[in-house]
Amino acid sequence: MNDTIINAETVEKGLTQGLNDIQMQGNVDNNKRGINIISYSSLMGMTARNKEGGLLTTTVENQYFYLSPEDRVRIAQLCTPVLGIVTSRQNKIASTKFTITNNKKEEDRIAERLKSIYQVYREYQKEQRVDFIVARARLYAILKTELTELLPDASNFNGCLIRWKRRNSQIDVDRNNEIEDWLNEPNANDKWEDFIKKWVFDDHVHGCTALYKETLNGKIENLYILPGGTVVPVKDRYISSLNAYMQIIDGLEPQIFFNDELSFSQYIPTSMRSYPLVPLEALINKVAETMFFDKLMADQADGTKPPEKVVIISDNSPFGDWDKDLEVPLDPMEQKRVEEKINTPVKGGIMTFSGNKVTVADLSRENTMGIQMQRQKDIREEVALIFNATNQEVNLSGSDYVAGRETSETQERLEHEKGTYPHFKRIERIVSKEILPFRFGWGRIFEFETTKNEMAEIQLETAKIQSGKYSVNEVREMDNLEGFDKEEYNYPQGASQQEQQQNNLLQQGEI
Repeated sequence: MNDTIINAETVEKGLTQGLNDIQMQGNVDNNKRGINIISYSSLMGMTARNKEGGLLTTTVENQYFYLSPEDRVRIAQLCTPVLGIVTSRQNKIASTKFTITNNKKEEDRIAERLKSIYQVYREYQKEQRVDFIVARARLYAILKTELTELLPDASNFNGCLIRWKRRNSQIDVDRNNEIEDWLNEPNANDKWEDFIKKWVFDDHVHGCTALYKETLNGKIENLYILPGGTVVPVKDRYISSLNAYMQIIDGLEPQIFFNDELSFSQYIPTSMRSYPLVPLEALINKVAETMFFDKLMADQADGTKPPEKVVIISDNSPFGDWDKDLEVPLDPMEQKRVEEKINTPVKGGIMTFSGNKVTVADLSRENTMGIQMQRQKDIREEVALIFNATNQEVNLSGSDYVAGRETSETQERLEHEKGTYPHFKRIERIVSKEILPFRFGWGRIFEFETTKNEMAEIQLETAKIQSGKYSVNEVREMDNLEGFDKEEYNYPQGASQQEQQQNNLLQQGEI
């Protein structure tokens, strides 16, 4: 396996040309094709400092955001549906166990080569010419270098091959455990759970995550999540293979990063902008509505609320004209008596008032409360729609929104595929391709142990055995299980009897 570590020096040559492009992008190059902007005014010039301390002048795209990074965090913090979905995914992804496995392509390539050599070796067994005997000896020597327990007649080839694969797996166990231990503490301040929660939060709230890779002696030493929403990709007028990112914070000097220092992931990328769309910006009006309603209900939670009914009593002045009545305000003492009477609980809720003219006006919004409560449920569903959340994530499981035919297994599969699966895959890709090779070399794969259907796994393994392509011990070895001792389990079904007969003849010296 290739364990070559990729460090900053490996990509230095690729960055040199990119730096020249950035510094010279003010010049017109007629050979460049593929305009990368909507309008020239969408770019603005920026000067930032790189890791060597030098200043680079480049362009970034104007950030047409409706919400500042601080506003996004406040909305996510105060809006219950948004915070519920984000924290649910934070906890789910952070609590999911992960493993480090080896890339089996190289091992499979070697195994296929050994099988081809063994097949040629068997084809030469019946030939008694000297050149075939010499060729068989050379082929056997090649097999022996990898399969040390191989018998002189190579009759135990399949068993040796399985043990060879198992030995490779055992050798890699300690190495993979070392990688897992390193990921469990990516820096001095964060454990893996805290680190991955920051990652997921920034993806959902800011639409992107900037992962800073601190290097020491050419290897990644620590991983950090930069403050969400402060990093934007560098963008030129023409499409370029260079990836650079700039961190812009008010009051501080901008900094520029390249791929050897920073990994950038986007939740909703678009070809129109270099920076991603922010999901919360689609929910501005709905979030404001639900927050206003929450405040209204909180203000009335202690029983304090506006008057629901008003009683209007008027009396005619004794000095009024016979043809035109003159109405005067109610006497203060009488008004106080009426208010006390209204606020006094009465069984049956009926009371009478004296006076010439009595009018009751209903000021309550009792008839609109049900509509408003339904609107709150609609907003929660629309928040879930934006974040592609499942019924389980918004507490709708088991309600009228879930059909009876949707069993628990189906709901689990839907949640896995629709809700958290895209985030699992994005994190797996970045860790496997952009982090592990720069510390431990190529060949390691980071994977989450997501929920699997055990019955489907068993059916798949059974189909592999029945296909005649895999032996029982090969399938068990894929599941890291100990193989059976009997030689017949080292051969695929349908071929085991023929192989056994040939081995018996070899042992008897008949062929």
